[in-house]
Amino acid sequence: YNKSYSSPFMTMYEKLREAAYEKHTYKHTTMGFIKDILDMPNQYEYSIKFFDRWYRPENCVVVIVGDFDQTKLIDLAKKYYSNWKHGNYTLQVPVEPPQKKEKVINMTWKSKTLPMLAIGYHGAAFSTTDIDMPTLDIISQLTFSQTSPLYSKLVIDKQWVEFVEGGQEDSRDAGLFSIWTRIKDSKNIEPVRNEIYSALEDIKNNPVSAEKLSTIKSYLKYSFAMSLDNADAVAGRISHYIELTGDPQSVNQVYSLYDKVTPDDIVRVAKKYFTQENRTVVNLVEEGSK
Repeated sequence: YNKSYSSPFMTMYEKLREAAYEKHTYKHTTMGFIKDILDMPNQYEYSIKFFDRWYRPENCVVVIVGDFDQTKLIDLAKKYYSNWKHGNYTLQVPVEPPQKKEKVINMTWKSKTLPMLAIGYHGAAFSTTDIDMPTLDIISQLTFSQTSPLYSKLVIDKQWVEFVEGGQEDSRDAGLFSIWTRIKDSKNIEPVRNEIYSALEDIKNNPVSAEKLSTIKSYLKYSFAMSLDNADAVAGRISHYIELTGDPQSVNQVYSLYDKVTPDDIVRVAKKYFTQENRTVVNLVEEGSK
């Protein structure tokens, strides 16, 4: 834990999720809070229960990619997995209530660092039928890619920040659309934050052109296809979608949704998620800095 969280990024990530979520287990990272780790000597019995619940065949997928003998593969699977018994634990995930007001966390960092900013908006869950998540992916490209006006302004023209990026990872339940930047001078923290908010407002009020939207859709589709250039990449990608839905065909289903996203969808989704009351902000500055 101490090694991982010696990075301000990891510490900010933990604080962002802790603040943004009230009920859902997405509140904590995979590593868990330090209080959980310190309490591990008292959690041995629970660790046995945890293993018994989750290390079951219904939670396991074996993905084989490459040149292999199908008959031998089936024989090996039967040999090593056929006696593995299904569990009967039913997961009850706490429902996260809508966020009612903006949350702001101010942090200081003992070591030398430039100011950093993380902004999280409660977003959409992964779906092969609902268009919100693909729309958020397109908004990510429009607003935070290296071809976006915001990137050009903050990184290239004004040179206020080292980088700016934003997007949301796929998750079964509603995740966080997270925006990150590292600012070169503390006097520009507020101006940078305001530029990010302004860029999101622009998405709400100025529908993207059909040509620009078509270009982004093409980029998302073909960059994904080009990433499938070796067996490891194919296995990793298909495992990701099986994790989410249990169905490898979901990769085709979700990518068909990208084709259906319209300029009106982008405006609607931006207005739905990028609101002040739905926002959590983490500011980090060097201890003692002004």
